[in-house]
Amino acid sequence: MLTFIVASMAFAGCLEGPSVPSGSRGDTSEAELTLPQWSVGDQWLYTFSTPQFGEDSARLVVAEVDEEEGL
Repeated sequence: MLTFIVASMAFAGCLEGPSVPSGSRGDTSEAELTLPQWSVGDQWLYTFSTPQFGEDSARLVVAEVDEEEGL
């Protein structure tokens, strides 16, 4: 009986079905689907962990391509 109770507790979350976050139920507006307006110099810092290197971060920056000067 104790085994049944422990097993039922482990599977209790599986019976409810998948959880869908609000906003992703197919009711996305056209405004939410448009591309963001980025400017040169906008930046984002992402921090992540990997098994080999541990915690690391990367900064993404919006830049401009200058074909004439090769930049």
